[in-house]
Amino acid sequence: MTKNRTLNANRNSVKELRNHAEAVGRDVQELASAAGDMARHQLDPLAEYVQAKPVKSLLIAAGVGAMLGLILGRR
Repeated sequence: MTKNRTLNANRNSVKELRNHAEAVGRDVQELASAAGDMARHQLDPLAEYVQAKPVKSLLIAAGVGAMLGLILGRR
């Protein structure tokens, strides 16, 4: 009898863990979706700026790339 109780208790624990893991997975998916939406919302003005001023945007990107190259190249 003790083995059966232990086995049933373990099965119940596994079911509870599975249910909890599924709930956590759903929460993570919702958070990831919300984060993606927020990121897209933040990038819209940047895309508009790049389209409005492509040369200036290219020069800024080149300058940032050159600075990062110098900083990371010294290591």
